[in-house]
Amino acid sequence: MKNISSFVGKSSLASIEGMGSAIAGMSGKRANPSIARSISSNSSKTWQPSHGIIFKDASAPGSPRLLSTTTVANHEQNLAYHSYVEDNYVLANAHVENSKTRRAKVAKEEILEPEITADVQELADEIEEDPARKELPKSELAYQMTEELFTQAKEAAPETPESYWSHTLYRGPEEDGVPKKVKIHYCRSLQTTEETLKRYFLGQKLIGFDIEWKADARVYDGAKKNVSLIQLATEERVGLFHIALFPQDKVSQLVAPTMKKIMEDPEVTKVGVAISADCTRLRKYLDIHSVSIFELSHLYRLVKYSASQEYGLINKRLVSLAKQVEDHLHLPLFKGGSVRSSDWTRGLSIQQISYAASDSYAGYHLYNILESKRQALNPMPPRPFHADQNKPISVPTPTPTSTKKPTRSRATQDYPLLDPKPSLKDLKPALEVPFKAATEIEIDPDIEEKISTSHRPPWRIHCSQASKPSIIVPEKTSQAQPALTPDDSEASCIALAADVLIVLHLGANPESKLTRPILKDYFIWYHNDNLSISEIFNLFTKPGARTAATGTQRIANHILKAISCDNLPFDRHRLRGVLKEIPEEVAWAKYRGLVEAVDTAKD
Repeated sequence: MKNISSFVGKSSLASIEGMGSAIAGMSGKRANPSIARSISSNSSKTWQPSHGIIFKDASAPGSPRLLSTTTVANHEQNLAYHSYVEDNYVLANAHVENSKTRRAKVAKEEILEPEITADVQELADEIEEDPARKELPKSELAYQMTEELFTQAKEAAPETPESYWSHTLYRGPEEDGVPKKVKIHYCRSLQTTEETLKRYFLGQKLIGFDIEWKADARVYDGAKKNVSLIQLATEERVGLFHIALFPQDKVSQLVAPTMKKIMEDPEVTKVGVAISADCTRLRKYLDIHSVSIFELSHLYRLVKYSASQEYGLINKRLVSLAKQVEDHLHLPLFKGGSVRSSDWTRGLSIQQISYAASDSYAGYHLYNILESKRQALNPMPPRPFHADQNKPISVPTPTPTSTKKPTRSRATQDYPLLDPKPSLKDLKPALEVPFKAATEIEIDPDIEEKISTSHRPPWRIHCSQASKPSIIVPEKTSQAQPALTPDDSEASCIALAADVLIVLHLGANPESKLTRPILKDYFIWYHNDNLSISEIFNLFTKPGARTAATGTQRIANHILKAISCDNLPFDRHRLRGVLKEIPEEVAWAKYRGLVEAVDTAKD
């Protein structure tokens, strides 16, 4: 402790107490009172030796919103009874307008950077003024959102449970004078799974599909961690089949015969987002060879860009479920927060059950609404092929008078621009890794260590004791300019600060499974917002040991894993840049929650 105190010097902002407070904010836990005190909210995020150790306060801009609920109004259950087998629970949701549950407590959303590009602002204005989003979405299905419940959700305070889209908003035909509600079957054994599938799902021609797995599952962890929960949805019910809780461990004792039959039946269409990657997990860990799987992103892009005649934007890039729900079901989808990253190998809470049920049920309704919109187009384009057929999307033939070129403003509707502050990203286009269809490769949790991608040329960094590192853009030459060796004291100071935070974080989170190298890369990135991934790599890698082909990808994976596993804070603008460092199929397979959080952000 004396060494740190002497290193800090006379700085009034830096203290071990301040770092303890910062760690407490990032980990979501209370710091030890003897360690955690206050820290100035105006402190810089970049290391400056002349100022001592300065860290960003947990309440400063950049941290994601954390949603905590004491009760979940839309998800309260008024019926929980044993079905025909003892551990197959059928849950019918309470009528929202009659529930007297307490209002969920929502943490105050931290303010992001005030600067917004003209393109993104134009998009935000367009979305806000779009009258279609204020209307109740209609389909030909018997189960629909009621006008009353839809209006209540629209008028609810933003970011509260009542404001989100959910299967609880849907009502079906009346039974004994009462509209039917969507039922949830939560099955925790092979026997109940088999009987539920036979009784309610066998014979259906369209099924919404999704899976969940343990966030830190590795390739060698087995089926229960890599395919923890399978969700199937029809119009009137959702089945949650909790593989991780089955008492047996052999694959043959985890797969219900009817589950395998449904997934391998070419006459049954299974719909979802990133469904190819999900079905790869089924094949790899459960020996289920799924066919007739349909990627909703393909239909979403076909409908959207055929209507606007921007045919060049019709491709196979994935679009998050949350964005599709907001665009076509006209309500925001709760993206999960801590629920998505929770341990899916354990028994589910009511909040987890409702979250898991909504994902697969949303896919079912999205398919029907998108299909109706496709059929209404003139000329009507053909429906995209099943993803397992690996065929291109048939694009309508444009006429010279009707063709529009894709504009930057339109393109940002799916992928918002990066941080608008002056940076290297403004001087050189960000690297985009082409997306390879998930059906062509086997997604391995460790695949990022095996894939080589091209990288941007290194930037020369000039470090000064009195100021932040300044970036010098190299002139175009026939050979890449080598990175200059940074001032060792500057790098040492940043590294020391990260080491202190690692100690405090592990002390506050003794159950954390993150290694020190992972945490070090995260803390250096998070507290130095002027450093890009490549600059961090150049700054802390010895010239003789540099392997740029995988180095920046390794740092990016460390940052994403730290955020996912320990729910550490992040800035959405900067996280977009981190996600661009790894192949898109890897990002969707391992960090789907972060991809969706960035993809749907309106900042």
